[in-house]
Amino acid sequence: MPDPNIDSFTLSFCSLAEQSFIRGCDYLSRGMEERARRSFSTTTGIESHFMDAWFMLAFIALVNSKPEEARQFLLRILNEDAPFHGQYILRFLPNLRMQVNLWEDFAFQVMPTTGDAAAIAARIYLIQNRPREAKKIIHTAFKKYQDNPVVSIVWAETMIADKAPDQVIEEIDKKIFVHDGKSDLDLLLTHLIGQAHLDLGDYRSGIYHWEGMLSFTREKNPRLTDRFKILLGKAYESKGYLQDAFDVYSSVEDQSMYIDADEEVSFVRGKLIEKIKSYKSQGIVKPLRFTEVHQIPRERPAQGYLELDHPGGAPAY
Repeated sequence: MPDPNIDSFTLSFCSLAEQSFIRGCDYLSRGMEERARRSFSTTTGIESHFMDAWFMLAFIALVNSKPEEARQFLLRILNEDAPFHGQYILRFLPNLRMQVNLWEDFAFQVMPTTGDAAAIAARIYLIQNRPREAKKIIHTAFKKYQDNPVVSIVWAETMIADKAPDQVIEEIDKKIFVHDGKSDLDLLLTHLIGQAHLDLGDYRSGIYHWEGMLSFTREKNPRLTDRFKILLGKAYESKGYLQDAFDVYSSVEDQSMYIDADEEVSFVRGKLIEKIKSYKSQGIVKPLRFTEVHQIPRERPAQGYLELDHPGGAPAY
């Protein structure tokens, strides 16, 4: 058994639903995923309010790339009146680590709680391009679980997708500083704040957040850093700051990463070089750097921790 203190005699004092759940944990701990899934399913058949079993079924569904099925299981938890704390999971699978991919190169650890269940369900809706349904779930969770960073991230993503970036800036900016402002989750929140500013047309604040964020991601997650750089490069490019876009694309370590569906970083860099050369040959004068138009703030902003000190020209990525 996953818990050495649980033996057949002890099991005899458990309900049938509990016995089935414990067997499922035992199967899962030994790598027998399908047998575990059947045991957890049996548990819910015996006791439909056994939330730990629904959560484990959702987790197994996610591992097997079945998000729609996982969402249905999570909704069973969210429809319960009582809060979910995962007491059975924590007791009988104490070493289980559950992660959910946020992006291709970023995953966050989730816990068996009502808040995390809501965040996962809402994010599945987002992946399915259904922000209104996501908002119904995550808005309630955001009110109840203010200190849950996973809930905050999915809430911010949802509000941006639902065209409400102003609310993200108002609510999320202050949450970053609960810790040191440099954890993976805090960095992702900073990215979302930057995105919210960009969506509102405030490129100065948006790029300010994104540039500063890169100085903290470099040593933590190189692939995530590259992905952030690509997003920053695209933001520069969309506003015509082609030299900045070229510089940041050039600093991407994996030049084979795709910027869009069919264009690698190295290919886009080549296109930017040609465009910059054509401007010069035609005598077209355009600001090619962000700092030619915007003064980078050197003072600490009212609600920010990122400090940049670029005297001009390209920042050192």
